[in-house]
Amino acid sequence: MILLTQLRKAQGWPQVELARRAYVHPSLISQIEAGLQRLNPDSRPLLRLAEALGWTGSPERLLEEVH
Repeated sequence: MILLTQLRKAQGWPQVELARRAYVHPSLISQIEAGLQRLNPDSRPLLRLAEALGWTGSPERLLEEVH
């Protein structure tokens, strides 16, 4: 599981809610969480996801595996 998924679930949000809050398409969240889509660290969608989740750390950390 990646950090983005862990934070999303901690908020109690389905993928579609995070997508709505970050102004991205829900399929992008699904692809990221399934490991099918990798975002550049400075990409606008990744920055929007970090902001929506209230993440103040480095945005690329959202894509790292957590245990």
